[in-house]
Amino acid sequence: MFFNLINGNTYIGSSVKLDRRFRAHLSSILSVNLPLYKSFLKNGLNNFAFLILQFCDKEEDICLGLEQHYLDFYHPNYNILRLAGSSKGFKHYPETIAKLKVLHSGKLQPRWNTKVSEPEQQQQPKFTSLALKNYFNNNIHHTKGKKGVLAPQYGINGTIIILKSEKGETLKFPSIKSARLQLRLRFNTISKNINTDLPVLINGIKWYITSSPATSKQHLAKASNNK
Repeated sequence: MFFNLINGNTYIGSSVKLDRRFRAHLSSILSVNLPLYKSFLKNGLNNFAFLILQFCDKEEDICLGLEQHYLDFYHPNYNILRLAGSSKGFKHYPETIAKLKVLHSGKLQPRWNTKVSEPEQQQQPKFTSLALKNYFNNNIHHTKGKKGVLAPQYGINGTIIILKSEKGETLKFPSIKSARLQLRLRFNTISKNINTDLPVLINGIKWYITSSPATSKQHLAKASNNK
């Protein structure tokens, strides 16, 4: 974590080679137009603290899983991406998009801006399915063996879990399994306390577990009245 000693704003990251990643951040100050680096220039490096939140094994999946946990917990101001290891949420400048369109048109994409006929549209799903089957018959799937937040099925069709602390903090997870993995709790500890008035103690703080925003607000009110 980079922590701004002036305003308390933060940035969360992870790396299997922390020293190299640290140097990469510093070398980007004058060349990359992102919130963290602009703040370095505005406030000065002397007004930032570099904190190591947790050490772990040098495995990318473990690093990214922990990074996602801290992203969800701290909601850092300087991070423009909210999913560890993904560029989802990043937006290019209009000038960059225009350059990319030119770059990927013409010979690189011969069918750029052409219309697909109706027969081709009807056949395309079939061709896509056959192409994917053929590819994965000869290649290992890129998500094979990945667990937790890195798995493609992570949280799908699960019970949405919302935690409200006695201090007013909120955490939201797409399923009981995802909440269990990130909070390191037993499955039953979460499932048996959903939508009840019974708090769950996590690191010395009382948390109330609900499965909908409405009941979450009700339990937070009860928690405030019981303090």
